[in-house]
Amino acid sequence: MMAIWLLSNFPRQDDTYLARFGKSVQPVLSPLGFDWKMSVCLTTGLAAKEFIVGTMAILYNDEEIKSDNQQTGMRLKNSGAFTIPVTLSFLVFSLLYMPCIATIYTIKRESGSWRWALFSMAYSIALAWLMAFVVYNIAIEIQFFFL
Repeated sequence: MMAIWLLSNFPRQDDTYLARFGKSVQPVLSPLGFDWKMSVCLTTGLAAKEFIVGTMAILYNDEEIKSDNQQTGMRLKNSGAFTIPVTLSFLVFSLLYMPCIATIYTIKRESGSWRWALFSMAYSIALAWLMAFVVYNIAIEIQFFFL
């Protein structure tokens, strides 16, 4: 998490290293309603899914909010980025996309081939993207219908 904090604060400009990375990944995930910060959160989740929450706490907090879970939740809610369709899409994607790197390595070791590990990774990411896209668009339609 220290590395995430460093990358999100340097160089001391509006365009940090982490923001540059997130903005380069965002076009792939923007059809799901994700901003660059959500894209970074999902990318750090490749190491371990627990990192998604820690990265959110770093990227969506400002200087006056400390690492209190209730305040972080309110900050996410007040950010405007997490609408109901985006939140549902984000949850579906984060639950379905590839497991952590250690699991991919275990698949490789058990199958004896990187082919199955890479297939598992690509399949789960594609499935997660497709399902999140469907959920996001259905949620937008339902939300529009009830407004």
